[in-house]
Amino acid sequence: MTAFTGVDSQNLLDVMVSVQFILAIGGQELKDNYAKVKDDLQMQVVFLINGLPG
Repeated sequence: MTAFTGVDSQNLLDVMVSVQFILAIGGQELKDNYAKVKDDLQMQVVFLINGLPG
């Protein structure tokens, strides 16, 4: 394994856990960004349907 990754077998589990943690953080950020974009689009649609207030 060391020849391909630079990680020896004694550290492999630690590296795998670290990678899973990094992927989980990235996944949460993507989910948060998606929710914000979705909310922004919904507000724009409401504005287009209702027009200017007043």
